[in-house]
Amino acid sequence: MALVTVAVASGRLLDDSMRTLEAAGYLTADAWRSTRRLILSCTEPGVQILIAKPGDLLAYVEHGAADLGIAGKDVLLEQGRDVYELVDLGFGACRGVVAFPEARAAGWESLSPIRIATKYPRVTERHFWGQGRRRHPRSRDDGPHAGGEPPGRGRGGVPVHRPPGRQPDEPQDPRGGGAGGRGADAGRGRSAAPVVGIGGGRGVEIHRLSQVAPERLREILQRSRADVFNPEIASHVHGIVEDVRRRGDAAIVEHTQRHDGVALSPDRLRVDRQEVSRAYDAVDDGLRTALATSIERARRYNEWLRPPALQVEEMEPGLTAGVKFTAVEGVGVYIPSGKGAFPSTCITLVTPAVVAGVEEIAVVLPPRKDGSADPAVLVAADLLGVSQVFRCNGVAGIAGLAFGTATLPRVPL
Repeated sequence: MALVTVAVASGRLLDDSMRTLEAAGYLTADAWRSTRRLILSCTEPGVQILIAKPGDLLAYVEHGAADLGIAGKDVLLEQGRDVYELVDLGFGACRGVVAFPEARAAGWESLSPIRIATKYPRVTERHFWGQGRRRHPRSRDDGPHAGGEPPGRGRGGVPVHRPPGRQPDEPQDPRGGGAGGRGADAGRGRSAAPVVGIGGGRGVEIHRLSQVAPERLREILQRSRADVFNPEIASHVHGIVEDVRRRGDAAIVEHTQRHDGVALSPDRLRVDRQEVSRAYDAVDDGLRTALATSIERARRYNEWLRPPALQVEEMEPGLTAGVKFTAVEGVGVYIPSGKGAFPSTCITLVTPAVVAGVEEIAVVLPPRKDGSADPAVLVAADLLGVSQVFRCNGVAGIAGLAFGTATLPRVPL
């Protein structure tokens, strides 16, 4: 007789699921109440119970590791897996609500855009998109919350923003780049002649290939490689890394002043919510729309790249092998900002981590000369659900994320 595997979600649904199977004659009370095993034999021959995490259960069913499963409808709606809902068992009912600060509740329906913190970004997206509302869904551990300043830390949210009237696959703002067209050629006339832009002093040095002397062109082409293998630069970087390992925040502040010309106190290393709110005011509507559109496209592409949580294959009768993909616990991302505005780099690097489900994402970027963080990068990071943004010297900040300091978290990647 072929073995039938029934996957049951752990957590709040477990007891009711087990009682249902017990009432149907598949289990005895002793078989599940007094054991910590994840695979249980049933009284019915050829049937076994597999206890799985709620977020993994549908992947087990979709890919054949289980023949059927008992899952919450919230998971069915949110994950959109290729499975069928056979029957509603009538337990575990819940209701989604929109929470809002009481003092501001009177006019929340007229707000646009609104930023939404939710455990169910796709369900939330469909709800508000159906109403034609502008919104920024962001996945949070604290449950549904709309308006005001959302509680908790941003973790691996899937932000989406489509302005009213624009469908998901319509082309973005023609200014290009997915970030409002801000780049080396913004504000300049385009030329048919090839050009090369390299860092030079405080700005970007532009060279026309037709006018560059051969020896200078050779220097340009070998510049990055020469820097990487330059023993003086390597020694200098190693010194900064070791200093941060020993002295933490004090070293980061010192190297930020020495190399970036910005004096900061340790309590200003982390960007606060007030500065993020000011960043939204500093960025025009066109750029905000372009950032949100770019994030949506990057999200869709990375979701296409993301492998299933579980891949299984029956090697031979009775022998099944598989691979389970699990996101790392935390990542650190460095965004260069000293010589320009690069919100598209933030989107390109952070979106894969968000889609993968990384729990903790920390962003480091150099401060501008006035000590502020680039507002376009702050808006991009906020739309991606990242709440940990730090302004400091690049090398020192990366070292801080590697070792952890009083202010910067330690991340494994």
